[in-house]
Order: sequence, then structure tokens, then C-alpha cells
Amino acid sequence: MKELSRLGKNATWQIFGKGLGTALSMIIVFYIIRLLGPRDYGTFTLLTTILNIFLMIGGLGTESSMAYFLSKYKQSARDLIKKFLKIRVFLAIIGAIILLMSMNFISDYYNNPELKTYLPLIAFSMPFFILMNVSPQIFQGLNNLKEASISELIFYSSKIIAIPLIIWLGLSGGIIGYAIAYFCYCLYAYKKIFHLSKEKTGTFTKIKEFTKFSFINYFGTITLFLSANLMQLLLGKNPAELGYLDASMRIGMILSLVPNALLTALVPILVGKTKKEIKKVSSKILNYILISSLPFLAFFFFAPDFTTIALLGPDFFGISKIIQIASIMFFFNIISGFFESISYSIGKNKYIVLGNIIRFATIALLGAYAISALNAILILLAASLIVLLFISIITRGHYRIDFKSAMKTIAFLIPFILSVAFDINLLIKILLCAISIIIYLILIWKKTLDNVDRDLFRRFFIKIKSIAFKSN
Repeated sequence: MKELSRLGKNATWQIFGKGLGTALSMIIVFYIIRLLGPRDYGTFTLLTTILNIFLMIGGLGTESSMAYFLSKYKQSARDLIKKFLKIRVFLAIIGAIILLMSMNFISDYYNNPELKTYLPLIAFSMPFFILMNVSPQIFQGLNNLKEASISELIFYSSKIIAIPLIIWLGLSGGIIGYAIAYFCYCLYAYKKIFHLSKEKTGTFTKIKEFTKFSFINYFGTITLFLSANLMQLLLGKNPAELGYLDASMRIGMILSLVPNALLTALVPILVGKTKKEIKKVSSKILNYILISSLPFLAFFFFAPDFTTIALLGPDFFGISKIIQIASIMFFFNIISGFFESISYSIGKNKYIVLGNIIRFATIALLGAYAISALNAILILLAASLIVLLFISIITRGHYRIDFKSAMKTIAFLIPFILSVAFDINLLIKILLCAISIIIYLILIWKKTLDNVDRDLFRRFFIKIKSIAFKSN
């Protein structure tokens, strides 16, 4: 299948690049969490949330439109990118100035005088942060996720400089270290973006269409930001609880690594396809998502104490329930992301906007009860479930679920769940986990995947091997 072959090529780079990058990033981030502790890490989370506010307000919905329009109007890509960047850089500088002017108000609102020290550093890093966050959509629209993955790997690698700076300067050092990482990312990414678009020199004339599409997306961006960050803003006055919440969600993000790579690669493949073609490809992708995410979900749900001590350290002991709930929430979000990718691919981004509005409304209505990290994650779980139900119903007819393969995947996972769940000698537990996951993969290969799937995975591993060989 041609579409699956193209998706496999893009997903290979997403998984390989993001796999290495996320592994490195998680090591660095979890070490930073250990260095800062719950309270300072909660303050750091609040600062990044404030940074995201300016990313959202100044975006005007254009970021999420870039992938669609670059895929649709390939020959005028360079002109569209230039016009987009001129507006984005200008708005980023304006945003930095506004942040500097409002830092006293923000500091007083959160009753945290230390924010006056950190916010100027955040303002300085804002243009680089914004340019970094919009480039993945450009790479996605250019259908070159290889360079997107390499760029992210450079960013994740550069973040390591934050560790000695934190040891030396505390939280200020962490902010400076991240700013340096943003700069390194932008330096590489935009050099590649202009190289990839150098032959696509047509003039982009669909300004009205782009503006209309972006206008709808802008409301989607606002509601997405509010639904994703409202809880952090509500908990901002209690930095320790915010630290617990964000640390547990960092663990949940591991669950999303491979599924998000598949979904990122999926959008350019489905744009312009018929309903029948979309159903055929999406059915397989959903199966791949379940295969890759369920083992992580089982591990984090049935071994939360081990996960907490191993990744976060003793300062975070006692947040096992939060990690369990966060894992379920991220699984719901992954499945919702699958349906949202279909909506985006068929040009029905209004469904995504409606889903974001529903998520925001749920969090806003229940936000008064978010007095602790546990309450907050329960509210986020409820919002994720409601959105999943909504988006799956509204996109019906454009996807097909292979229930037989899904049931097989769940059944094959039972030995792994049993090996994780029981409290036995650690060495024996690790051995049983390793054996059971190997059995799971063998059964998936033999009983769940068909010949098309197996051929795709063979190409994937051959590509991974060639990448590793070239890197050596």
C-alpha cells in the first residue's frame, strides 16, 4: 500500500528521532525535576505556561494551518513560509515587550515575588521559543519529518546545558539553558526549511482561504491552550501541587511517543484521499497505536511506585494514584488524537475546535475543585473522556475499527500485566517482564499483523538499521 509506505518512511524518522530525543529529554527533564524539587519545578511549569499564553495569542491560528496549506500548495511553499515568518517574528517581539510590561501584575497575582526575576529571562527567550514551536508544522507540510526529527534531537541534546546552569544559578539557570536550546534548534531547523523549499518558488495567492482557515483554527488554538493549560494556571498559586501534576504528566507523555509519531506522519498522507482510502489506512494505524501504547499503559498503571522512585525520586513519593490516572488520561488523548487527525485531514478542523471547547468547558466548570494535583488530574481525565466520545461520534463514517485485532492485542498483553502487577522479587519481576513482552511481540507479529503490516515493519527496521549504520 503506497500510503502506508509513505507513512512508514515519515514515521520511521519520527520514532527514531523522537525515540532518541525523548529518551534523552526525559533523562534530562527528570534529573532537572530532581534538582529543583516539587516547588521550584512547579514555578518552572508556571513560567512555561505563561510563555505558551503568548505563543497562543500571537499565533492567530496560522501555525496549525501551515501543515495543511503547505501540503496542498506545494509549489508556493517558500513564499508562504516567508510571509508567515515575517508576521510571526514581529508578533513574538511585541509579545516579549508586553510580558516585560506586565511582570509586576503577574508576580502580584500569584503572590510570588521571585517571578519578577524569572519573567525577563522568559521574555528574552520568547522569539526563539515561538519560532521553535511553529517549525514542526512547516516540516510536516513539506512532508519531511526526517529533518523535523533531527531538529528536535538537536533541541533535546542542547537541553543538557540546563543541568550545570541549574546547579550554578538555580531556576534562573534552567531558564537560560532552555533559551540556549531554543536558539540551537532554530539555527538548524530554519536553515533546513529554506533549503527544502528553495525550488518551490511560486507565489502564494490563496491569502483569503488561508485567513479563513486560520481564523477557525485560531479559536481552536485558544480553546486547545485553555484546555491544556487552564489547570496549570489554576494550580499556579500552589507550586508544589503544580509540580506533582506536571511531573506525573511528564511520565504519561512517554505513553504517547510512538502513537504521536504515527499521527504526525498520518496527516499529510490522508489529505485529499477518499473516504474509502482513509478508512483503510486509519484502521491499520489505530491497530499500530494500540500495539505500541498498551504495554506502557499497563506498566505505568500497575507499577506506579516503581515508576515514581525510578524517574522522579523520593521527593515525589506518594503520587502513584496521580500517575495511574495520568496514564489513562494520556491513552484517551492518544485515541482522541487519532480521530482529530482524521478530522484535520478531511478539512473539518471545526470538529477539533468543538472538541477543544468541550474540554475547556469541562475543566472550567469543575476547576473550582482543583485544589490538589489528584483532583486536577481527575478533572482532566473526565474532560479527556468526554472529548473522546464526542470526536469519535462526529467523525464516524471516516474510520473503521478492527475489533478482532484490538481484542487480540489486549489478550496477548495479559502475561505482561501479571508480571508487572504482582509484588515479587525485583530481579524475578524484571526477568518475567522481559519474557512476557517478548511473547507479546511474537504473538502480535504472528497473529495480529497481516502481510502488509509485516512488510511495513520490515522496511521500518531496515530503515532504522541504515540510519544507525550511517550515524556510525
